[in-house]
Amino acid sequence: MTEAVEPGLGVVELKRSFNAPIAVVYRAFTDADALAKWGMGHSYDNLALDIDVRPGGVYHHRLHHKE
Repeated sequence: MTEAVEPGLGVVELKRSFNAPIAVVYRAFTDADALAKWGMGHSYDNLALDIDVRPGGVYHHRLHHKE
């Protein structure tokens, strides 16, 4: 995975490859229920706090380790 942040813009770009249809991957990252089901495996709770993928929107996502 690659993360790039441009100073002053607050933008994070993640690049990964998935062997799945684009629509399925998009939903997995942008739908709170879908994200909670697969996000980081069984060791973490995925809490999608705010997902607005429109330009200028926000994406707040928190992981909580179960132990």
